[in-house]
Amino acid sequence: MIVEIEQLTEKDFVQGSLSYEYNFHISIWNESTRVEISNKQGIDNISILPIIKSVLVWVNNNKEICTETAIEEGMIRLAEEWIKDEDSKVTNEKDCYLTAYEEKVFLPITQTDFYNSLKVQSIYFSVEEGITDINMYISCSPDYYAGHVIWYSLYTKENGKIECECNGLEG
Repeated sequence: MIVEIEQLTEKDFVQGSLSYEYNFHISIWNESTRVEISNKQGIDNISILPIIKSVLVWVNNNKEICTETAIEEGMIRLAEEWIKDEDSKVTNEKDCYLTAYEEKVFLPITQTDFYNSLKVQSIYFSVEEGITDINMYISCSPDYYAGHVIWYSLYTKENGKIECECNGLEG
């Protein structure tokens, strides 16, 4: 079941295979996103819920910032390098290549095409005396990176501001 961020409660946290793991699906950027929480400290889920919701709301409202961060990190250039292979060139279409999954991609990849391709696959919260690590994994459709995802670290500052950093590819 997909939960809207605004309606998320601690009752939506489904316990995983370990007693300190929880997960649920929410809608981010109009797509289903898996959220995972590792709460080894046993902190009450009610007390961490506001932080989790604020991060999820921030991500949902800031696709442009997430996209720009990836572009600044050179992810469009990297996508083009992964795609541009003579073996994947479509012979009868100019600047057209096929991804590993036979999806057509035209080069150069525009910022708009890149923005439209992004989907938050999952967000992972690690809880140790508060939320210490937040990792976000974004996939692309078409799949520019042959099954790999863009890995971000998210940081909540003391003033409540959230920042994201693109770490490159994962997987």
